[in-house]
Amino acid sequence: MGFGFFAWVFFLMSGGDSDSNYEMKSQARAEKIKEMVTAQSNSVVPNDADLENFVQSSQNKEPKVSQKAVPGTKAFSDWMAAKAAAQSATTKDEIPETIPSGVDQKLIELKISALADPPGTMKFKEAKVEVVAGTKVSLTFTNPDVLQHNIVIVKQGKKEAVGALADAMLTDPEALKKNYVPESEDVIVSSKLVNPGGTEKIEFLAPTEPGEYPYICTFPGHWRLMEGILTVIPSDTKGTPDKIKSEQDVPAEKTEDSEEVVELKINALADPPGTMKFKETELELKAGTKVSLTFTNPDVLQHNLVIVKQGKKEAVGALADAMLTDPEALKKHYVPDSQDIIASTKLINPGGFDKIEFTVPSETGDYSYICTFPGHWRLMQGKIKVTK
Repeated sequence: MGFGFFAWVFFLMSGGDSDSNYEMKSQARAEKIKEMVTAQSNSVVPNDADLENFVQSSQNKEPKVSQKAVPGTKAFSDWMAAKAAAQSATTKDEIPETIPSGVDQKLIELKISALADPPGTMKFKEAKVEVVAGTKVSLTFTNPDVLQHNIVIVKQGKKEAVGALADAMLTDPEALKKNYVPESEDVIVSSKLVNPGGTEKIEFLAPTEPGEYPYICTFPGHWRLMEGILTVIPSDTKGTPDKIKSEQDVPAEKTEDSEEVVELKINALADPPGTMKFKETELELKAGTKVSLTFTNPDVLQHNLVIVKQGKKEAVGALADAMLTDPEALKKHYVPDSQDIIASTKLINPGGFDKIEFTVPSETGDYSYICTFPGHWRLMQGKIKVTK
């Protein structure tokens, strides 16, 4: 039997197996066998009998298996598959599923306001809001109050814990920079600290777990009074979160037969403070139009907005001045009892707003709007031009 056969046997006993016949344990070993085989002239290729004898003689020996899987072998394929499965499992554990599968991420508009009547009430106007689990929400928080406020949505049962952290921020020198929002894993989403008359918009995904989630103002001390509940309900069978309910007034969807509503905004002028003027002094509307008017007061004084009939500005203004001695004037929002008044807002505190609806007179012409707080109307006035 030639030396080539023994070189082949030496190779197998040194670690060769079905998965490692394509590599040697080391480059030095490969070079050594090559040198041994080349030096022998009687090297032969082993036949079937030689192989059978070797197998029988090595049955009691434990084969040595290479610890490194070789590309192109079944062991390598199994190793790669196991590694991919482990990596996939790890990734799934590390990245939570925030958007439920099958949920249509339609953006839902939601509005929550601080209550401003009376000022400093420290309450939300909308104390209960309902959304569908997993809904994408665009929340606009408005603060018409005289105090600073924020809105912070927290996990279920964590209102007191987050509130205690909020109170502790009273001595935190960096609290204002943090918008008085505690650093806590129990906070789902939060707005900035909103100044009087300001607004803030945030977007978030409603929790996937149904239940009641409190929202509070985390300015120290406010959260005990200023709180509400975000109720998360399960999604429907189709997984489409197309429903949202709240205590706020939600306008009905327009149909072909419904009357079009014109949105109108008028503001008190606040620069410089106490100017006693409207920012918008001339407006034009079509006769018979249905109007939704929002009056905002960023000034430091109280104001209202009163629309009067043509040529009746002075008459209503005189009645307004006379209310200075009326003990019930504040309850009446300093709006005189007069048939010459078409529409009026409440008396708005600094930073507040009010929304009213009315129908534009059918008769064309110029209609004045004034602030009827005693003495203001002489300076604070504007004009609505009604056209056909």
